[in-house]
Amino acid sequence: MGRDRRYTLLLAGLLLLGAGLRLTGLTRGSADLSAPAQPAGPAAFYRFHPDEEMVIRAALSPDFDLLRPPLTVYGVLPIYALRGALALTGLGSGGAAALDDPDSARRLYYLARALAVLCSCGVLLLVWYLGCRYFDPPTAALALALVALAPGAVQQAHFYIVDGFFVLCSVAAIAAALRALEAGNRRLYLLAGALIGATAAVRLNGLLLGGVLLAGHLARAEGRTWPALRRRLLQPQLWLAGGAALLVLLTLEPFLLLRPELLWRANESGDFGLAVKVTRGAVLQPWTLIDQQTIPYLDHWRLWSLAVGWPLALVFLAAPVDLLWRTRQGPAALMVLWCGLYFLLVGQLQARAVRYLIPMLPFLALFAGALLRAGWQATRPWVRRGSQLAAALLMGHLAFGGVAFARIYTEEDSRLRAGRWISAHIPKGSPIGVETGGFSMQGLVSDRDYQHVILETTRIFYTYPYFSCRAQLEFLEHRLQGMEYLVLTDVNRYVQFTAAPELFPAVAGLYRRLLEGEMGFELVQRFKTYPSLLGISFVDDGAEPSFLGYDHPAVWIFRTKGRAAVTQAFARWEDQLDQDTACPDPLLAQVAAPLRTGEWARAEAAVHSLLEAFPDLALGYWLAAQIDQQQGQADSAAANLARYRPENGRAAHVLHTGTVHYLPAHTALSLACLGLDDLALQVLRNGGKDPSRLSPQAPVEMAQSYLDVARRFFEAGDLVRMEEAVQLSTRIYGIREAYNILATRAQQRGQMAQALKWWEQSLLVDPDQAEIHQHLGLAALLERGQRDKARYHLGRAIALDPSRQAGIAAALRAAQEGP
Repeated sequence: MGRDRRYTLLLAGLLLLGAGLRLTGLTRGSADLSAPAQPAGPAAFYRFHPDEEMVIRAALSPDFDLLRPPLTVYGVLPIYALRGALALTGLGSGGAAALDDPDSARRLYYLARALAVLCSCGVLLLVWYLGCRYFDPPTAALALALVALAPGAVQQAHFYIVDGFFVLCSVAAIAAALRALEAGNRRLYLLAGALIGATAAVRLNGLLLGGVLLAGHLARAEGRTWPALRRRLLQPQLWLAGGAALLVLLTLEPFLLLRPELLWRANESGDFGLAVKVTRGAVLQPWTLIDQQTIPYLDHWRLWSLAVGWPLALVFLAAPVDLLWRTRQGPAALMVLWCGLYFLLVGQLQARAVRYLIPMLPFLALFAGALLRAGWQATRPWVRRGSQLAAALLMGHLAFGGVAFARIYTEEDSRLRAGRWISAHIPKGSPIGVETGGFSMQGLVSDRDYQHVILETTRIFYTYPYFSCRAQLEFLEHRLQGMEYLVLTDVNRYVQFTAAPELFPAVAGLYRRLLEGEMGFELVQRFKTYPSLLGISFVDDGAEPSFLGYDHPAVWIFRTKGRAAVTQAFARWEDQLDQDTACPDPLLAQVAAPLRTGEWARAEAAVHSLLEAFPDLALGYWLAAQIDQQQGQADSAAANLARYRPENGRAAHVLHTGTVHYLPAHTALSLACLGLDDLALQVLRNGGKDPSRLSPQAPVEMAQSYLDVARRFFEAGDLVRMEEAVQLSTRIYGIREAYNILATRAQQRGQMAQALKWWEQSLLVDPDQAEIHQHLGLAALLERGQRDKARYHLGRAIALDPSRQAGIAAALRAAQEGP
């Protein structure tokens, strides 16, 4: 058999292997459990990659506008590609609503995943091409095997996200640029420029490829003198390539030219401007807490251990250096330049992810293949044999790891197994605690079969500068008291908050204590799929969260030991709170004590100490403003109130449309926990005066948050302040709980006419309250003798809750005996 035929068979085998690993689990997601907003049965379809869903929803948008794209955080080329595929197959006719139908969603995701696999297989072919053309077939075979088996590349191929497109386009652009530089052909320069523009239309950092083409073009100058470089720089083919790149980019994304302000918009998660701030650490987000201590470049490079394993991560570090030492210039040097430019940009980001590294994988695999190949050709036998053994061990380790990783797609997702266990073992109607977030279990717990109780740790994240630790504990205790079970994943919020206990001591402490069994809950089940093969598992707990969250997180299911156990756990924790140096509560108490007695100088000194220790504590600036006002320092008070507002300081992320309306209640609850009850009511009175920032759902949430403060007053026995807090809640939005509380208070004072009005208001909000109908019916009969009204309300009470018939039968008969 000839050498060419052997290499052809090797190429075919490696491509089949790579394609097989990428196609494994293509139809995953179907399950026989009921999902919220989906019918029960095997038709249910689940997906777990938030970025993938963002891209697919954008592609399904019926009013897609080139000048106002649905998202700017990613380029539009992958969206165009999917829209084209949807048009050809006729699957996108229902718009984004198609994702609400399990069968339609399944077909859409199968199509998108098939495109992701095609992109990944296209990269494999390009790696072979580059290896054969610019190295040699053995190097190409080694590089192809590395990319085909790399767990990071296998994972990326299983999701339709922009990263797969970016890898394909960037490798194709490098290949076209190298051919253009070899031939000097204008058409090839145009092709290279067009591919650079297409790459930038996936991610804007694809424009760095223009620097690679420019460097290669100048490197072919006749000399290193300025006249020679200038002549080379002015050659038309280079400008044609630049023009082609801009033309393609602006054709695909014309808003960059006509509406450039959209690029820097930073209002929503799909905005490029916000993404820049988040990845650079300028704005905190829950998923970036784990990256607060990132060491630039080093911590990013460490993620290669997940993408390819530690042995190859070390080889990848040495291979480019070796290659430059041996070649110094030429095509390989330009590939190294691209990797260097790309990593120079990505490695300095605070936010880390395995997928950020994959664009370098094809080239680093070529460099590693060249290094191993060079060892095979060494003149010393021991070096040659050692290199062959090292190559065999590296490939064996990678093959074992790659196949083991691909096997996770052959097993049911841990979240689906947990959802099935919940459906089978937890009694219907039980209140189950769930989190919000991209990797939460909220979508796997049926909201028809169970009551959802949101843990709300994300709410604390967005409001923590206004929230004392003691107030956070009270808030969290109330949430946990309403749960019989609690379902968490390790990568949704647990790993992030526990990585930043200095910022979020209460939330970090909650998660840590839950896992240690100290919060009145016990762990009853854990579900996790590890990459495994031949009985050997790769235990990857604690790995980069998104790498786990996309396809194999751990799921914990906790069961309460009872309300008393939860109360005792929080009481023990509260006793230890003053020992936590990350909590401002001891210093807050030192401010509150003189405030209660009117010792303003002492309070001023205490608040200065507080803000020196906790400069981001907005609550402290509000207290400082109150002290300044009492001392007649109007300018200082105004400055401190400005610092209290959410758009200032490091905690600017709290200016979030979904949570900013909680700030008055959280401030008030913190003040009430300090015994500053009048100041707490003052905050509530002023809190509803500025509705300009409120989202449509905010009024009801804000009104509900006022009831948290009212509950605090009630538990302290302060019914007067409780009632005022409830009345302030109704001025923001009328919710039935508030009206019912006010009616009960009026009834207790003997003010039945006022009680009836409050109950009638409550029924306007929710007419299906059997208990309130009963109250109104009895009151109408006993207090006013209004028999018709009594008959109506008592009849409604029985219709809504037949078990009440025996208790109100006599009253109903009396009402029916009237005229």
